[in-house]
Amino acid sequence: MSKIAGLTSLYELPFYLQERRIYNSEGHSWDPRGANIQLAVNDLPVRGGWVQLPDRVLHIDTEIVCPNPTVLRGVPGWPAFVSGTEIIADAPMTRMVRFNAPFSILRHVLLNGNGQGTRGLEVFSVDCKEIGNAITGCTDAIRLWNSNNWVVRNWLEDNGSGVWVGDGDTIRVIDNLFWSNTTDGDIYLYGVPSKLFVRDSRSLESIYFIRAHDNVTDLVSSKNNIDKASGACYRFEGNLSYARITDDIANGQAITPYFLETLTGKTVTDVKVRGCSLRNFATGIFNEAATGRVEKHCNGGYNPRGPIATPYPVAAGNIDDVAAAQAFPSSNTNYTVVGSPKLITIYGGTVTSISIDGTATGLTSGAFYLRPKQILNVVWTGQPSSIVYAL
Repeated sequence: MSKIAGLTSLYELPFYLQERRIYNSEGHSWDPRGANIQLAVNDLPVRGGWVQLPDRVLHIDTEIVCPNPTVLRGVPGWPAFVSGTEIIADAPMTRMVRFNAPFSILRHVLLNGNGQGTRGLEVFSVDCKEIGNAITGCTDAIRLWNSNNWVVRNWLEDNGSGVWVGDGDTIRVIDNLFWSNTTDGDIYLYGVPSKLFVRDSRSLESIYFIRAHDNVTDLVSSKNNIDKASGACYRFEGNLSYARITDDIANGQAITPYFLETLTGKTVTDVKVRGCSLRNFATGIFNEAATGRVEKHCNGGYNPRGPIATPYPVAAGNIDDVAAAQAFPSSNTNYTVVGSPKLITIYGGTVTSISIDGTATGLTSGAFYLRPKQILNVVWTGQPSSIVYAL
């Protein structure tokens, strides 16, 4: 270890020194060996600091533990898996890098798990950021255990999962490239997270874009481009509440079974898919087995659904986007619109009243626009005719 007198910034150093040694914010430097990364981290005070890694390959056989706020940064390369700072795992380990303190940042580093059964970065604290990294060959590229973490502009390829999320809230996953994450998918919600924000990301040839193992609440996912997911773009295995999926472009390429899938025995509450482009799915676009229905608005490739020949159940129930039992409403029976909005026309017969959400319209025939969750009731003594058009 050597002390560089008067060092106030890494960028005061000549470039050939920057790329050949490991530096930290205490003004110390080490030979560029993987084991020395931990020495540079340990040299930081309790208040934290930064460690600058060189533009070269570094090999480690034990994990790097950052006990204090640490900015661990490398030299960016392009393409991401060709040049820059690369850390390679040479032996089995639980994880390559561990953050134990808030305000820690991993930036511009390629983590290569090298088939050693290791996680890439594991974060046990709040307010951490992962920016501009490339992570490959890991069981989980990034594993998050706490709240208010940012995952931004990373390239996560050939891992079991891209971003694994335990309990916590306010997780932001923005502008990432996911490619071929084939065990649990690009974003695997294992715990019961809330307030998850996903946007502007690209997914290619992974098993899922988002897979939720347990209950999820307050999910916002928007403006993502998803291609060729072998399982489903979105798979929710627990209850799903208060979610919005908007403006995605998804192409199943005749491989992806469904855009969105829910499971039997679970509940969907206030979930909307709006403004997406959905095409080339192998089996269908929505596979909804849970209680409750996802609302679908203005999705290319799905909306409008068109006329439904037999939209009404015999008893009270839902007017969905698929056929039910009969072409006319039973008298004085409540029908709840689910799925897409509906344009419902009632005509003919002898109708006493038509009510929407319990309020009489004052009409005995006409065309009515009903949003999801609105309730239609028609009282008649002579059976009317009806046309239901799913928008």
